[in-house]
Amino acid sequence: MSPNVLSDRLFEKCLYAAIILSNTVYAVVLCLGFITIKILYRDYAKSRRWRAFYITYITTILMVQTVFVATLTSIGWIMWFEHRDYPQGPVAWYWQARGWIHIFTLALTKATTSLAIGLSHSIEEFTILTVTTITILIKSAGSSTVNHTLTNFTLLDVVSSTGVDLLTTALISIPLLRARKRLRKLNMPVPKLYASLVALFVDSSLPLGVFGVIFAVLSTLDIMVYEVFAVISALYAGVAPLLILYRIAKRTGWSRDDIETAISANIEFALRTSEERAT
Repeated sequence: MSPNVLSDRLFEKCLYAAIILSNTVYAVVLCLGFITIKILYRDYAKSRRWRAFYITYITTILMVQTVFVATLTSIGWIMWFEHRDYPQGPVAWYWQARGWIHIFTLALTKATTSLAIGLSHSIEEFTILTVTTITILIKSAGSSTVNHTLTNFTLLDVVSSTGVDLLTTALISIPLLRARKRLRKLNMPVPKLYASLVALFVDSSLPLGVFGVIFAVLSTLDIMVYEVFAVISALYAGVAPLLILYRIAKRTGWSRDDIETAISANIEFALRTSEERAT
């Protein structure tokens, strides 16, 4: 059996595993999204406009992720059922159609990244348009030319994607640190905000960077398992902002206590005695 046949079979198995994994992660995305929407819908302390914005935002993320998973599943269906008798096998059809497959899936990934940038704009009010525009242009140039048989810009794509995610997480963390500073000036009990900040970085930035680096290394070495990590990175680009929104809706970090419980303290009023009144 030729090395090309073995390579195609390994890639076919990895693609099959990636499709199964994508549907599993998609179920988690749906649960997380609907739970967050439910919490936001019942949060009457916030304005209706505020709740409508974030519910619409989450719905958009779910729609993008739905189209991505549906596209990946459809590729598997067309590949193994519609073109199973394709000359040289279904994998040969995949490599031939890889151009438009990448264009569509990368467009969905960029849409999710743009949503993450929009989240940072909505939470922290200062302009980062120049930085994010340059980042998206770099990402677009790198992603559209990703091909393991040509010059590989996968590492550049991963760095730009992780950079956007880190920037988004940092912009969300800045208001928390500012609130902590204001509480200190007012001599009020300061909550342990490090828990929520660490949770944001671990939930959002760290996994996307780890999965992206693994994907870049495997793709550069032409190890077919890279397809699995490519799918994980694409899906986690939607999971990361959902986790951030979930923590915003719950007002929690890693602690079980919400922000009201964390900063609340018993207030005791001193009573003036008769002697103090006389003076």
